[in-house]
Amino acid sequence: MSGALAGISAHVDRIEQVMKQGVDRIYLTGIGKENVTNVKRLAARLKSFNYLNGVLLETYSIEAVSGKTLPIAVGVYENYYYKRAELEKSQNEEIIDLLNAYIPEVKDGSIEVLEVAREKGIMAKVLVKTDLDYVNVIGCCMGANFGRRNSIESALLGESIYFIEYSDGKETLIRRSLLPFRDDGIKECRIHSADKTAFVVVEEGRRGAAIGKLGTNVKLASRLTGWRIEISDPSQKTCGSRRSPFGGGV
Repeated sequence: MSGALAGISAHVDRIEQVMKQGVDRIYLTGIGKENVTNVKRLAARLKSFNYLNGVLLETYSIEAVSGKTLPIAVGVYENYYYKRAELEKSQNEEIIDLLNAYIPEVKDGSIEVLEVAREKGIMAKVLVKTDLDYVNVIGCCMGANFGRRNSIESALLGESIYFIEYSDGKETLIRRSLLPFRDDGIKECRIHSADKTAFVVVEEGRRGAAIGKLGTNVKLASRLTGWRIEISDPSQKTCGSRRSPFGGGV
C-alpha cells in the first residue's frame, strides 16, 4: 500500500478514536493538490461510518503569499456516535430477544449470535456460529419450510432477516454476508487487509441484489463483517486495480 493510503488509514483510525471520545464535530482540511485528493479519499472512507453526518465537503482556491493559486478542501462532520450506538444496541436487542423466542438452539447456547447489523424496518443480517458438529446452524435458524425465519419477520412487521454462518476465512465471510442464499454470483473477491477493504465483482444479474435498495445490503454486509465492501463493475479486468480504492464505495 502506498504511503498516502497508509496515511489515510491512520487518519481513519484517529477519527474513529476521537468519535468514541465524544467530540461533537470533526473537521478535515487539505491545501494543495495532493492534500485535497487525500481529503476526498478520506471523505469517501468516512461514508461507511454510520455515526458521522456530513455537513460540508467543498473545494476552494486560495492565493498563497507567493502569488500561486492553491486548491483547498474543507470537510465538516457531526458526530452522533453515542446516540447512534445506543439506538443500534436497543434495536439489536429486539432481534436477539426474537431469536431466543423462536430458535431454541440460540436460547440454549448451541448457536451463538456473534453480530447483528440492522436497518430497522428494512433488513437485518445476523452472524451466527456453532461449535457443535451435529448442529446445522443455518437450518436451525431458518426452521422447517423457513418457519422460524417467517415468524421472526412477522414479528418485525415484514423486516427481512438473513442468517450468515461465521467463517474464519475473510473472503468466505464477505461472500456469505453479501449474498447469504447464493454467492455463486460473485465472480471475484479481492482482500486489501491493510485498509480492511474488499473489492467484489458481481455478475450483472446479481449486482442489484448485492448492492440492495439504497445500498442497504452492501452497507449491512460491511457493518456485519467489519470490512468496507466495494462492488466493482464486472467489466473491469481485475478487481481492485483502480488507482485508488476510495473512489466511491460504501
